[in-house]
Parts: sequence; C-alpha cells; structure tokens
Amino acid sequence: MIQDLTVESVLLIFLASLFGLFVGIGGAVFLARYVKATLFGLEPEDIATLLQERNALLNSVKEGVVAINKDAEITLINTESEFLFAQAGIPNPHTLLGKPLETVMNGLTLDTVLKEGRATLDMPVQVGSVLFIATLVPLFDNGHIGGAIITFRKKTELEELANQLTGVRNYADALRAQTHEFMNKMHVIMGLIDMKAYDELKQFTMEIANNRQAEAAYVVTRLKDITLAGFILGKISRARELDIEFSLTDESELTTEFIRPTVQELILIIGNLIENAFDVLRDHPSERIVNLSILTFDNEIMVMVEDSGPGIPENKLETIFEKGYSSKGPRRGIGLFLIKQTVTHLKGTIEVESTVGEGTTFTIRLPIVRTVKTS
Repeated sequence: MIQDLTVESVLLIFLASLFGLFVGIGGAVFLARYVKATLFGLEPEDIATLLQERNALLNSVKEGVVAINKDAEITLINTESEFLFAQAGIPNPHTLLGKPLETVMNGLTLDTVLKEGRATLDMPVQVGSVLFIATLVPLFDNGHIGGAIITFRKKTELEELANQLTGVRNYADALRAQTHEFMNKMHVIMGLIDMKAYDELKQFTMEIANNRQAEAAYVVTRLKDITLAGFILGKISRARELDIEFSLTDESELTTEFIRPTVQELILIIGNLIENAFDVLRDHPSERIVNLSILTFDNEIMVMVEDSGPGIPENKLETIFEKGYSSKGPRRGIGLFLIKQTVTHLKGTIEVESTVGEGTTFTIRLPIVRTVKTS
C-alpha cells in the first residue's frame, strides 16, 4: 500500500516536472523569438556594432542632437549638444539625461511633435544666452508616438553661412558683369584700331574714362563705405548687360558711423532685392527700370527698391517671403527668404507695395546701432 502510494507520488512528480520542463522550453522559445523580433532579428554582436556606429555618428555631426521620450524627458544627448549647451551657459550639460527638456530648451512647442506626430522645422529657441534654430522630428513605436529627435545649431552660424554664400554669389555676379562689359569695350577698341580710326578711338576711350569716373564719383559720394559702393557699381554694370535702367537715387546717403547693421548684412539685403527686381524684368516687354534708395536717418536706415515690372498679385504678397516660393520655377525662392530672416534678426521691418502691371516697391527699415565716440 505504502509502496503503491510512493510509486504514484514519484510518477506524479515526474509528470509534473516533465510538464514544467516542456512549458519552460516553450516559454523560453517564445520569449527568445519575441525578444529577437523586438530587436529586428539582430544578434548581440550586431547590436553592439550598431551601438558603436550610432555613438560615432552622433558625436561626429556638427549639429546638436537630443532625443526625448513621450514625456519630454531627455534620453540621449551627443557631444556637440554638450558643447553648445556649455557655450550657452548651461552648467554640467553631461548630467541632463533624464531631465525634462524644458529645463534646457524653454519655449519649444512640443505638442505638434509629441501629440500630433508632425515635424517642426527651423524653430527658434532660446537656450541660456544663445539663440538656436531647432528641428523636431517625431519617433514612432508600432504606430504610436514614442518621443522625438531635436537637432539644432546656433542661429548666428546659419546667418553667417547665408551671408557668406549670398555675398560670394553677389560679388561673383558683379565681377562677371564688369568683365563682360569690359570685354565688349575692348572689342570696340580693337575694331577701331584695325580700321585705323584713331580719332574715333580717342573719343571713345575718353567717353569711357569720363563716364566711369563720373559714375564712380556719383556712387562713392553718396555711399561712404567703399565695399558697398563697389558692389553697387557692379550692379550698375550688370544692369547694362541685362539692358535694364538701374540707378541710385540722388537723395541716397549712407554714413558709416554704425556697427549694426553690418555692411555684409546690407549687401545681402540690397543684393537680393536688386537681383529679384532684375529677375522679374528679364522678359518684361515694356520699360525695365529699377531704382535704389539708401537713406540714413538718426535711428534707422531705409532701403527702397522700386521696379517697373509686372507686379505681384495681392493674394501672393503674404507668401513671397516663404522659403522656396518663386514664380520662376523650381530651386528658386531663396533670396526673399534670406532677406526676411536677416531683417527679422536685425529687428527691422519690410513693406511691399505692388500694383499688377505697374511694378513693385520693397521698403526695408533697419534700426541703427551706432559706434560709441570717444573723446
């Protein structure tokens, strides 16, 4: 009797152990498959390699990169972010993991990204004493918003890059126009020499010298900065090449007793306004006139560019400063966008008056930061 009970107990324990073994094996297989599926089928060594590559990539880019979870807590921060935060006066940026993003980047609108799942591009955000331009992109986990990635750079760096690119382009255009005009005159001179028309040659060269001297004196007298004056002379040459009547108005005057806006910023604004006017007049069938006025007042500089082009429809006036907007086809629409960015940075204003069929006038007012005179 006791022996039978013992056998039954042993058998029951054996069967229970066997059942537990099968359940354990099945659970382990299921768990392993679930974990592998969660890890996209990667082996541990593959995961280690990816982590190393990710860290190297994040720390090599020249933009700050910060990741946050759905509760807007910082989960990742790269080396450039720590450097930029330190420049902005944030103490111990390497200790920001796990802290709310708003403790560092105050003013970012996160609802669009974390609740609506839509990216936010080129958003200005103040971090300590520095203004950054940030882009926010949502992260999705099985169709649900799991957080976001924020990339950012200093606004001044982007503006300097835009100034350099636009300045180089404007200077290149001006030099090209002057070279083209010079070569045309040289061809005339060579032709007169070949024909031995020396009296006409003398008269032609005298006219060139007098015209250039008078033109340069006219511009330099009104614009005291030699860089800006040379730039405007280049635009005059370019206008002649395009068969456009371009002039600096008689009332124009610019002193140099200020440190803001800088000459480079003025060249960016004026150059893009002029090129925009030239662009709309290229195929204009009637008169093609562009007038530039640069006026200095006690507290501001006013830049006005008038053209006799086709004008801008009223329903388009609100969109002409948007990045990429252009009536001239794709890969255009950067000039007015850069003007808007620069004027906003300088705390200035832009006014546009346009009549379809008659022309357009851009008026920009920029507050002056003057140099401090020492006795």
